Parts: sequence; structure tokens; C-alpha cells
Amino acid sequence: MSGTLTAATFFVTSNGYSNGNGGSMSPITFSTGQTVTDWYDTSGTTTSLAISGFSSDPTQNGFFTTATYNGTSKTAASATGYSYSAGKAIWTWNGSLFGFGSNVGVSKAYSIT
Repeated sequence: MSGTLTAATFFVTSNGYSNGNGGSMSPITFSTGQTVTDWYDTSGTTTSLAISGFSSDPTQNGFFTTATYNGTSKTAASATGYSYSAGKAIWTWNGSLFGFGSNVGVSKAYSIT
């Protein structure tokens, strides 16, 4: 899936997209029915990507290979954290950001493949 993401600042220290809290992303739903609910940088050191709509645990490497925002890419395999609960999977990366904070209010390209 690819499209555009317009980052916003929310929860004081977060920049990116969070459904119902800030930012916008189009499209947000994969052809398989899952939806990106959150994709943001927090506190200067952590990035999170949350996808909901799973009927079972997709596993860390089972749903996407690479997430890219404005030329910065991270792989599912390189995520430093992964969790799954009640249909929602969350990938986290510590130590480097996607850079949403530098592009608040600006539409930039993204892909999750």
C-alpha cells in the first residue's frame, strides 16, 4: 500500500498519524482489510506503527516487509519490539525515527509493502 501522510503533533511529544488524535493518511486500509491506526515518532527516540483488523497474530515478519516514509525505511524484521492483542499488531523501533516531526502539516509519500 502506498499513498500520502500528513503529520501532526499530538500528545505533546508525538508526531505523525494517529486515528482520531491527529494527522491524516490516505489510504489507510490495505486491500486485505487491515487498517493503519497509528504511525508516529515519540519522545525523540521511538517510532510505532499499529495496524488493526487481524483475525490472528500476523507475527513480526508476516504482514509487511518494509515501511517507508519520505525516503526513510524500516523493516519489520528490524523492529525492536512487536506485540499483538485483540486484532491489533504494533511494531516499534528504538533509536531512530521516521522524521515525522520535520514535516508537520506537509503531505509526504509513504509505503508499507
